[in-house]
This record gives sequence, structure tokens and C-alpha cells, in this order.
Amino acid sequence: YFGDAHGNPFFYPWHREFLANLEKELQAYDPDIALPYWDSTKDQSTATLPWTDDFMGGTGNPVSGPFNPWGIARALGVSGSLPSAAAIDDDRDETPYEDHWPPAESAHGSPHVWVGGNMVTARSPEDPVFFLHHCFVDKWWSDWQHAHPAEDEYQGSGARSPGSAMPPWATTPNDVLDSLSVDYIYDTDPARVSTNTTELKFIDIPEGEITVRGVTFDVVTCQSLSFNVTAGPGADFDTPFGTSISVDPGDGAVAGEAILWISYQGTNDGDTATGSVTIECPQTGDEWTIPITANTIARPTVGVALVLDKSGSMETDIGDGRTRNQLLVSAANVFANVIQDENGLGIAAFDHDAVKVMDIEEAGPPLSEMAFGTGRAAAVGHIGAHTPNPNGFTSIGDGVIEGDALMTAAASDFDETAMIVFTDGKENRAEYIADVDHLIGDRVFAIGLGTASDLNAAALAELCNNTGGELLLTDTIDPVDDEYKLAKYYLQVLAGITNVDIVTDPEDYIKPGDTHRIEFDLNETDVSHDVVLLSEAANVVRMVLETPQGDIIDPAFASGAIGVRYVPGPNFSYYRVSLPVVGPGGDAAREGTWAAILTVDDRHWKKWLAGQFDPDVHVDGLPSALIHGARYNLSVYALSNLRLRALLRQNSYEPGADLTIRAVLTEYGLPPAGNADTVAHLTRPDGTNAAVSMNEVEPGVFEATVPATLNGVYTARVIATGTTARHRPFTREHTVTGAVWRGGDDPWPTSDDDRDGDRGKDAACLCELFRCLLHPEHGRLHEVAKEWGLDLDYVRRCLARWCKCKGVTPRATIQPTAVAADLADLIRNEPKLGSAITAIVSALRDGT
Repeated sequence: YFGDAHGNPFFYPWHREFLANLEKELQAYDPDIALPYWDSTKDQSTATLPWTDDFMGGTGNPVSGPFNPWGIARALGVSGSLPSAAAIDDDRDETPYEDHWPPAESAHGSPHVWVGGNMVTARSPEDPVFFLHHCFVDKWWSDWQHAHPAEDEYQGSGARSPGSAMPPWATTPNDVLDSLSVDYIYDTDPARVSTNTTELKFIDIPEGEITVRGVTFDVVTCQSLSFNVTAGPGADFDTPFGTSISVDPGDGAVAGEAILWISYQGTNDGDTATGSVTIECPQTGDEWTIPITANTIARPTVGVALVLDKSGSMETDIGDGRTRNQLLVSAANVFANVIQDENGLGIAAFDHDAVKVMDIEEAGPPLSEMAFGTGRAAAVGHIGAHTPNPNGFTSIGDGVIEGDALMTAAASDFDETAMIVFTDGKENRAEYIADVDHLIGDRVFAIGLGTASDLNAAALAELCNNTGGELLLTDTIDPVDDEYKLAKYYLQVLAGITNVDIVTDPEDYIKPGDTHRIEFDLNETDVSHDVVLLSEAANVVRMVLETPQGDIIDPAFASGAIGVRYVPGPNFSYYRVSLPVVGPGGDAAREGTWAAILTVDDRHWKKWLAGQFDPDVHVDGLPSALIHGARYNLSVYALSNLRLRALLRQNSYEPGADLTIRAVLTEYGLPPAGNADTVAHLTRPDGTNAAVSMNEVEPGVFEATVPATLNGVYTARVIATGTTARHRPFTREHTVTGAVWRGGDDPWPTSDDDRDGDRGKDAACLCELFRCLLHPEHGRLHEVAKEWGLDLDYVRRCLARWCKCKGVTPRATIQPTAVAADLADLIRNEPKLGSAITAIVSALRDGT
């Protein structure tokens, strides 16, 4: 192809494509390789670079150095001469292109002759120095293009036209006019800087929330560049990551974006703001002025539908005299008291049917304040009165239908709606989750109280998947170790619903004479924070806050301060603090190390301790309290622009599944500008623990996959630590759960299963019942049930086997006197069962 590459306008573009082909072949072996150029106007010695034996080698036939085995010949400096810089400059001044390339091609020939050997033949590319020389020649064209930006970069006609293919490729001159099209630039090329940002708009920013927008520059450079704010952005705006950014290519080149960030914090609903920012790049002399506009809206409100299980199994004792329902009431009560004033609460309850308990109403102020919220008061009252139905089965689908109706009715009153479904058992009555999946749209959260075998976690997960919600499973409740697990789950769900982040979440005991100081870091990204104390002895454990300046925020100060609220309750207390806050000492407090300081009020300690003798309060509480003190959990939540969101996905619900934990960390909606590290603290079903490091798979996104080989619930407490863009330390937490059990991948029940009595599970269950009733050991149905006296214990065992086959979780306790009523309920709910039993009894009576 010598004739295609020489003596015509293809000279420059043909060799550019040839160079690019070799460079990409080399980069397949080492992506950091780049072809260098040999500046033959400067490096004209035969004994120095590039002719050293550790690089190109020197004169010889064959040459010395690493290419000696190739059989290449050279005779450096024997003939010809190398070009001068002045001659190359003269060629660069020639315009147009058709007048530039011929003298350039002529000048390029002399180094071929000077090197000698292979380089003076048509087989010159056999000598690797050919490519170093032609990189320099290609640079001549690049320099000419930059020196004459108004000129046509290539001129040719006929078979050499800009769109003609250059043999042996389909590549045309137009394809390679810009060296960037083949992924390189030269070290002397001027920086290329442009921006498509013509204005910054902060549209509908919620009150108190900080949002960032970027002035984005497209940069191609081998030089270090800086972008500096020289004016603006105005009093209503800020530069959260500083007023200057730099681009440092190091030894290479940069082709990408440089972003200078501007922020706006929402003020009051209806406010607007305008400004501008002027940015310069001193290395290029460019300057840009970008106008800015913003407006503030009220913080979005959320109407929450609590959908609460009231099936008979909620009466099960957790092991310390309290029932599952009492745990639910205590935890849901905390949720109802802590939810922010402007958000709403509604309640539905379900067993095998569902009922609306209360419509979603705005919560309003806490109950401890004079003008308390009627919505909050109503919700607390209904939660306290939540009572299981001893004969109730579990129809989660019915509960979802009722919860959806609550959300639909409240849709016009709140900006968003969400549902929290609480249950402790498997579905065993229509409607099922599978029947109502068309209703699952808004954020749905689910809390499952029980073990993996108690709950169909796969169906519960389906409630939450792809809605922005999550599923949290408790596993077996330990009365000591899991005292506050359910309440913490409710608070984490509240955090997820209201876009609040968990900063820290420790748990401990405290007794008279102890002082517990729990430190936590807040930073410039935080708008407000809540410090929530959970304890049965909430009126005994006294909590105050200490600001980074050393000021103490206590209930007395909070009662008259702006931006601080203290709320006490029977099993909780909390501070809600807007940032910055002016402390008692007059100093504004925001970022830095805060502390929650806990002590025990001696006046109330003995009174509370005496209550532990009362079995109605806490059966096993006294010994523990005497030794350890009062148990508590302290949770710190921040409304923040630094957010951690974690989720757990699993590829199966059978043992052997892979659990993938994924965490997304953002600062002002972007990957964190500072350092970050994320660890998942995993608790397995057998109680063993592991700290699993999470890999950053992309900026701000961390993942880890763990095998689930044991039956049961897996809990992972994801903790992210690091520094913000302004080098302030932070922590964030989020708990996720998963579960596996034998049969976990079995199909979920649907209403079709209930209606289809002639095949499938119903038929098998009825057969199991008939075998039980007609078992030989039973004789002639115990001589017609001892002349209709009936052996109720045996009937109960039969019913238990039938329930097990149907997938119904039997109640933990059942009185013999209730069996007849239970049987009657079952017959009413299963007409075919009633018909079968009638036929059996008739046959026995007739002696057949």
C-alpha cells in the first residue's frame, strides 16, 4: 500500500490510521502503552536516545539492542540529514492543506534516509523506529490544524476525497481528522475546554434541604488546568466543595468532565432566589458567567397506612409473659409518637378479614404538648386497643387491600403515601399477596415477626420489591437481647419513609451512679437530627445533649428554644433539633462531635424497680435490673444530604442461596467526594457473626455477596464510615434482612388454591383428613365416638394434621372445650370439608 500512503493527500490520514492500529494492538497487551514520538529536530545524536541498547538499539546489520533478533539493519547518520525546527515551522505556515502536505511529505523523507537500512525501503515499518518517526510527522499535521483552525483540515478529490476509503481499510480521511477520534492527543496540543451549562435551575427544593447543581466543563488536556469562581454565586447559594477545582493529567492526558458545584438550601415555602456565578480558567483565558434561579416548596408530606396483624397467633407468649401483640403495640406506639407533625397516620387491621380502623390523618404536635395532634392521639389510642382475634387466620392480601384504600383516600392530602404491613404468620386465607400484586405501587414496607418457617418471606419480599420499601424480619424474639428490635425496625422504616438516615444505634444497660456518654458526628450535610431513647424506664433514664461547643441542651432549655423540641413518653423520649441551633451559651452548633449523655434519676429508680415485681409489668425484669440496671437503646437520625440506602436481594429462598447486600452512599445526590468504607456486620441464624467488607463496584455503590447455607433469618447491619467533601467525619447505618428455609421457592398460595378443591393441595388435605378419621386404631370411630361422646383429643390431632397440610400455623394453645367451636369454624370456611364429614358420619351411623 506504499502508493496509497505516499505522493497524494492521503499521506497524513493514512499514516494516522496506521499508527492508531499499532497502538491499539499494543494496548491489548498493556492498556497503559502509548506510542512516543521522536522529535528528530532535537534528538540528532547517534549515541543517545532513542538509539541506546535499552531502547531502539543503534547502528548495525543486525542492529544492537533488543531488536537484534529481528534482523533489522541501520546506518545511523551515514546518509541524509535530520530536519531543523525552522524548516518544520516553515512547512507549518503553509496554507491551505493542499499546499502544506507536499513539502511536509518531502521533509519526512530525510530521517528515513538518515536512519538507513530498512528505513530507506518500502519495508521501513519493519523497524520500530518507523512508528516513532511517523508519530512526529503526525504531530506536524496536528500542530498545523491547531495553527489554522479556519482552514479545511484535509483537501482531496476523486478517489482521494475526504469521504474516500483509504486502502486497505474502510477508514476515510474524515474519520481521522481529529486525533481524539483515535484516542490520543499530543503533549503540546492546546487544552480544549467547553461547557454546555448555560444556566443553573434549582426547581422545587424542599424546605431545609440542600441540593447541588454543577457547572460542567468538557475538558481535553495534557496540561494542568484550574477553574476558579471569581464572582458570585450570591448570598442564597454556596459552593459546598470549594470555589476552585483543578484538573491534573499527571504524565498523561485527560478527556472528561470537570464540575464546579453550586448548592442551594430550601428556605421557606414560596421563597425564590436568583444569582450568578462567574468562573475562569486562567490557563486558557476562558471565562463563563452562569445565571442561577431557585425556589423553595414545603417539605413533601407522607401519609402512612399501618396494616396490623390481629390473627390468633399474635397472642403467643414471647417467653417473658408478654405476647407478640404487646410487642407490636409497644413498637407501633413509638412510631406513632415519633413521626413528624406534618405527616399522616392511618390504621387497618386484618386476620382472615380486614377492617379500616382509622383514616390517614395528619399527626400534628406530640401528645406531650398542650396543642397535641388529634391524628396522633387517635392513632396512639387505636394502637393501644389493638386486640387479636383468638380464632383469626391470616389474610395479608385483605390487609393490603384495606391499606391501599386508606392511601387512595389520602392521596390528595399528602404528597406521598406509604404502607407498613406487620404480620407474624404465613398467609392461610384469601386474599393472598399474589392476588393483590396489582395494588402494590407506592412504597411498601413489611415487618415479619417470627422465624423463617413462621413467615413466607418470599411473598413478603414481593410486597416491597421495586417500591422503594423494604422487608425486615425479626427471627425468634429473645426477650433480653431483642428487647427493642421491633421498635428499631419501625424507626428504620420511619427513616426510610421520611428520607432520614441512621447515624448510630447503640444498646446498653445503665444503673444509678453510671453516666453514659454516646458521641456521634454531624457534618455540614445535616439539616436536622433526632436523638431517640427507647427504654421501659424512659422516665428513669435522663437524657441531655451536648453540642460540639460544650453547651448542654436539656428539657428545660428545649421548652423555650427555637429549633429544639424535647418529647417524653412512657417507653421513649427524644430530642428533635434543627441545625444550626443556638445553644444555651449563645454559640451556633452544627457540625462536629455531639454527645447524648445518659444518667439515672435516683428519685424514680426505686419506684420503677418496685414495678418489676409486678408480673403484669415484666416477669423476668427484676433480676436483670438489679444486676445490670435499665436497658435502653439510643438511635440518632439525621435529615441529611449524606444518605445511605441498603438493600438485600437473594437468588433463592432455599438453603444455599446467595444473599447480595448492596449499599448506595450519596452526598448531595452524588457519589461521596470524600473517603468512604462500608462493612456489613452479618448475623447468621445460628448466632455466629462476621464482618463482611463491601467492595465499591462503582462510585458510591458497595456490594458483598454471602452464602446462606443455614435455615433461618440473616441480619446484616450495614455501617458506612468516612469523610465528607469538606473532610468532616460521618457514620451511617442501615439494617437489612434475608431468610432461607426448605420449601422457600415453592409457589405462593393464591385464591385459586382455595377455590380449586378437586386437585392440588385441597384434595391432598382432604385425603389426609379422611385417613386420620378412618385410621384402624380408631376402630369403628370409637364405637361411633362412644355413642356420640366423641374423643375430642383425637379430633384435635386430626385437625392439626389437616391444618399442617393446608399450610396453616396452628395456635400454640387450644382448649379442648374449644375444639367443637374450632371444627364448626373450619366447616363454615371449608364447605367441602363439612360435606365430607357429614358423609363419613352418615356411613358410620348406617354401619357401612
